[in-house]
Amino acid sequence: VYKRQVSTQSTGPKSTASMSAPLSAAEAEPLKALLSAESKQLVDKVCQQVFKHLHSSRTRLDESLATAFELAPAAAAALHTSLRAFVSRCVRLGAVTPAAVFPAGFHAQLAKLLCAVAAAHADEWRDTAIIRQPSLPRLVDVDWRVDVKTASDSASQMNVPTVLMKLTLAGGDTDAAGEPAAPSPVAFELSRDALQTLLESMGKIRSQLQTVAGGQQQ
Repeated sequence: VYKRQVSTQSTGPKSTASMSAPLSAAEAEPLKALLSAESKQLVDKVCQQVFKHLHSSRTRLDESLATAFELAPAAAAALHTSLRAFVSRCVRLGAVTPAAVFPAGFHAQLAKLLCAVAAAHADEWRDTAIIRQPSLPRLVDVDWRVDVKTASDSASQMNVPTVLMKLTLAGGDTDAAGEPAAPSPVAFELSRDALQTLLESMGKIRSQLQTVAGGQQQ
C-alpha cells in the first residue's frame, strides 16, 4: 500500500512556535496607524484585504494603505507587514484573544478591535486557508462518450471503437491573487484494449482501498 507521508519540518523562515507566539513589540507597533481609521468598518475591510492577498504581491495593497491612512510608503509597508503577521497568527490560532496575539502593554482598545475582526472572519479564513494549501489536483467530474473511427491518415476505411474521456480537475494551483484556480479539463482518447487495462487497474485500486478500510475498522 502506498502511503504519503507529511513532513513536519518547517518549510519557511518562521517556525510553528514563532508563528503561534504573540507579536513582538516591534511587529505590533506599526498597527497603531489603524487608530486613525475613520471607522471600524475600514479596519475590518483592511484585514480582509490583507488575508485575501496574504500570498500574493503586496505592492498594490501597500499603496492602498498609504492612501487610506495618509502614510509614507515606508510606514505603509511596515503596517502591511504587521497586518500580515497578525492575520497569519489568527488563521493559525483560530480563536484569538489580545493576550495571545499582542505584546504586553499594547493599545488595549485597538487589540480588542482587531481580535473582534479576526473572530468575525475566523471560520471563513480557516476554510479558505485549507483550500489554499498546496495539494494534488482532485477529480470533480467525469464525462465520456463512445466514438467510432471510420478513417485515418494510414487507412481510408476502418471501423474502430474508441472512448473519449474528459476529466475535470480542481485544486493544486492558485491564481495571481492566491485564490484557487478554476477547474481545468483534461481530455484523452482510449482504445478498447487501453480502456480494459484502465478498468482492471481501477478494480485493483478499489479492492486495495476496501482492504485498507476494512483493516482500519477492526
